[in-house]
Amino acid sequence: MIFPELLCNNNISRALEYGLTMFKSSDSVPKNLVFDTTFQGLAGQSYTFFNNDETSPPSKEMLHRAALRGDLRLLKRVLDARIPVDVTDGEEKTTALILACRYNHYACAKVLLECGANPSARRQSGLHSLCYAAQGGFLPIVKLLIEYGVDVELPGADGATPFLLACRCNHVDVAEELLNAKPDYAKRVVESALPMYLAAQHGHVPIIRFLISHGADVNVQRRVPSTSNSAPPSLNGSTALFVACQFGHTSLVKRLVEWGADVNLTRDDGCSPLLKAAQKGFTNIVKFLLSKGAYHGLLRNGETPLHAAAYYGHINVLKALVEAGADATLKNRQHKGYFGMNLVILNLGQIIKMTSVL
Repeated sequence: MIFPELLCNNNISRALEYGLTMFKSSDSVPKNLVFDTTFQGLAGQSYTFFNNDETSPPSKEMLHRAALRGDLRLLKRVLDARIPVDVTDGEEKTTALILACRYNHYACAKVLLECGANPSARRQSGLHSLCYAAQGGFLPIVKLLIEYGVDVELPGADGATPFLLACRCNHVDVAEELLNAKPDYAKRVVESALPMYLAAQHGHVPIIRFLISHGADVNVQRRVPSTSNSAPPSLNGSTALFVACQFGHTSLVKRLVEWGADVNLTRDDGCSPLLKAAQKGFTNIVKFLLSKGAYHGLLRNGETPLHAAAYYGHINVLKALVEAGADATLKNRQHKGYFGMNLVILNLGQIIKMTSVL
């Protein structure tokens, strides 16, 4: 595993260069150290290779290598030599504690914190130790960082908090620990739409069940304010059900409806969960929504689920909609919807008849 934000072309090229150099340099080089060095290339840092870390002079590179690999004995030796505990790797600003937390090395993280490591130190990207521990689902390390005073609300890259990362990655135990650490934060974050939105994107039933049990509204709609340079985002008004339909998570769709999700609650632009499922070609979701009373007529955005299915060529969805009573003669409103095309569903009965023969 590597830091997601490091996957840019320049860093990958640099990583491969470092890794290949080590492969060619000596057959005696342990392959796990080749991968270590490749990682360092991804981090934008060319560390010196130590043939024998036990006899080489302690250095910041050695401290980071020990944390990266979970080598507690080496870590203590370097710290005893008074190498600064929060020394960084250069422009990426990675600390030994961040590496230990990223790779779930609890013992190393504990020693570093006992020696005064800053639990809130951030990399250049904004990510910090608690972000990585929450994302990885490393509950003991999460508890350790909280014990040492890290703010559970401290955002990482793009404003993502540890709680949001736990929700996105379906780590219920970590999410609960983060909420318990700060009750006033728990109420605010659970009532917001973003945790439900992120969990629904990935089809995570357990974390959504957890959020609802802690007071989240199953029909909460996401609101993203427009900037001075942008129009109002089209995703405004999205619910967890809408997102689950968009990404084809059938099991989650069924559970959300069971928990009270409104099948006819649309986005602000008028797009419904049924229309989105029809557009994506998710026949089973379309059939399920129809069985729960989803509206299949003309929506306020000027489209019908039938138009969406026809435009994208989803014959099985067309068949399901017509069998449920969708009107094949409805026209979409001119200059609305799919690139302003005035779509009319013609000869639909013949199309469905053809599919029954196939």
